[in-house]
Amino acid sequence: MSYKKWICGVWILIMGCMLSGCCNHTYYEATCTSPMVCSKCGKTSGEIKEHDFAEANYQQPETCTGCGLTQGEVLQPDFEKYGIVCDAKEDVEYPFVNKCVDNGETTVGKIMFSDYDVFLSDDGYEERDGYEWRTVTCTLTFDDENANEYGVANYAYSISDYYDVKSANESWSNDIFTVNFNGKDYTQAMYTCEVLQDEWVEDALIIKLKFCINVPAGYDGVVVWLCDSETREFYEEYMNVEEELEVLQSEGTMLFRMK
Repeated sequence: MSYKKWICGVWILIMGCMLSGCCNHTYYEATCTSPMVCSKCGKTSGEIKEHDFAEANYQQPETCTGCGLTQGEVLQPDFEKYGIVCDAKEDVEYPFVNKCVDNGETTVGKIMFSDYDVFLSDDGYEERDGYEWRTVTCTLTFDDENANEYGVANYAYSISDYYDVKSANESWSNDIFTVNFNGKDYTQAMYTCEVLQDEWVEDALIIKLKFCINVPAGYDGVVVWLCDSETREFYEEYMNVEEELEVLQSEGTMLFRMK
């Protein structure tokens, strides 16, 4: 055999090995979008994996942890499930009918939410990792003849959770509660209410309340509410879920969603 023929034969043998897949394959693991793939030659092997779906939550439907594919619907918020209308707007005056202290009369006051703000921290509120502050001021004004003559009965105020009334209610402890956001429980949400003003100014009773809530950054589920003295009969120092739903569904309750 001539030298040239020998060289040609070796070359054909090498090319044949290359074309026939003589590769020490190193495969990347299969995913839900691709089978195993050789990092050297690109050859594929096997099948793609099944999607691994995380459970649906109030912000996302079932979502694959590998590729982000979604299926189904988000969970239905409790306020929508129970038909609770939450439509109070900022800087709009709404009538707030309340009982008087004497004579069984009623007084038609006004209620307004203002100065809604969202921030990480300021001089009075410390920054907390993963959380943000949401504050709003609520002003109650009673200045009609009945309020002046017969006084204004007590009222009640608190907060609730647009998405999950039950879990937030049952987790409540010393102004600390739990909210679920994107499938994760945040157990250190905080709530305080500061009374800025509660006095008669000439012929008007003016009450200003500043609600301060610390929730996971981006969470829009906190609802501030105030109810009249009649609805307040449902209210206790700690309400169970059924009592809270009665308050939230009452016409005597004004609700402002911090979104």
